[in-house]
Amino acid sequence: MASHIYIHLQKDYLLFGISSSCRFFLFIYHVENL
Repeated sequence: MASHIYIHLQKDYLLFGISSSCRFFLFIYHVENL
C-alpha cells in the first residue's frame, strides 16, 4: 500500500516537474524574442 502511494506521488511530482520546466523554457523563449 505504501509503495502504491509512493508511486502515485512520484508520478504527480514528475508531471509537475515537466509542466514547470516547460513553463520555464517558454518564459526564456519569450524573453529572448523581445
